[in-house]
Amino acid sequence: KSGIPPNRIIYTGNMFTDQDFEFSVKQDIIVNIDSLSQLKRLAKIYEKLEKEKILISFRYNPEFGAGHHLHTITAGKDIKFGILEHQMVKAYSKAKELGFEKFGIHQHIGSGIIEANDYEMPVEKFLVMIKKIVKELGIHFEFVDFGGGLGIPYHPETDPLDLNRYSDIVIKKFKENIENGEIGEPYLFIEPGRYISAESSILLTQVNTIKDNGFKLFAGIDAGFNTLIRPTLYGSYHHIIVCDEKDKEENSKYDVVGPICESGDVLGKKEFYQN
Repeated sequence: KSGIPPNRIIYTGNMFTDQDFEFSVKQDIIVNIDSLSQLKRLAKIYEKLEKEKILISFRYNPEFGAGHHLHTITAGKDIKFGILEHQMVKAYSKAKELGFEKFGIHQHIGSGIIEANDYEMPVEKFLVMIKKIVKELGIHFEFVDFGGGLGIPYHPETDPLDLNRYSDIVIKKFKENIENGEIGEPYLFIEPGRYISAESSILLTQVNTIKDNGFKLFAGIDAGFNTLIRPTLYGSYHHIIVCDEKDKEENSKYDVVGPICESGDVLGKKEFYQN
């Protein structure tokens, strides 16, 4: 409906169902595989539907990740995402045996990364892995996807991600490896996601209750974690202002809480000010 051709869509899943695979195969969508067992199932779906095999990709887990919270780190030996180093060559070798001929490769180390240097080690390992697969299997990748995770400063005092440094770590090193002929000439993909969209909107809500229980001050609003779950789920900070008093001096501090029947329904602690 959006007009994006299937060969421009990469389906990155984690625990694919057969229905997921069947839909992707019927639509000629590129599947980014997360495990060796999924490869075998996907091949059977192609045989079942009598479809010609198209480009596929594998998600590499470089065993080092980063993120704004423990739950958003998506690489590491104990993390459920991707294929570890010792299985990567085997994955592409098996895919060739099963009749796949065109390949991409992908990694994504986490979400909400605000320090560009966190990308350095995973990118180095990624490029080493790519060169190893090219050398041992003679594969020429159609694309190399470095994933995303580019964070934004949610707190006004936090410095933004240094894009120049990020470019040096990712794009510059990618170009160097192309120029020295070690990885062929694949397309470079990145997934900026949050970095593009996160600052494009605000949550506007209304205070309906001011409560002083003798120990703490609460500002009750008509939005809860059903509207914005990040503070409850991750303890994430979102900057809160009172729209009609944003230029007034700070006085009393309130916990901003929602109407959901759980004590975790807190959008901000000591973030609301009233004179």
